[in-house]
Order: sequence, then structure tokens, then C-alpha cells
Amino acid sequence: EQLRLAEKQTSTNVVVSEPAKVPTIPVRPRTGLNILLSVAAVMVLASGVVIAIDTLDDTIKNPDEIR
Repeated sequence: EQLRLAEKQTSTNVVVSEPAKVPTIPVRPRTGLNILLSVAAVMVLASGVVIAIDTLDDTIKNPDEIR
């Protein structure tokens, strides 16, 4: 029984269709894209903070707001 199992484990039916190739340029990190996405994320977050602060600010800014 064990001999039959050992024979089945050594037999392979895997075929290499294409050999692996080393890429000429790195796939990651994409520095330019990362910088662009970071700048966009910071702008969105900063805008959200400014809007939140302005919305939550309940101080009187001019005399018309008193009435």
C-alpha cells in the first residue's frame, strides 16, 4: 500500500508552459502614483477638516447674526 502511494507521489503531470522571466522594470513601488494618491488623499482630508470646523463653529462673526 505504501509503495503504491509513494509511486503516485513521485509521478507528476505538471508541464511548464512558459519559463519565468525576470522583469526589466520593477513592478512596485510605483513612486509617482503613490505620491499623486497621497496628495489627493491629503487634500480631501484637509477639506473635510475645514468643512467640519466651519460647520461646528458657533461664534458670532458679524452683527447680523445676533438677530
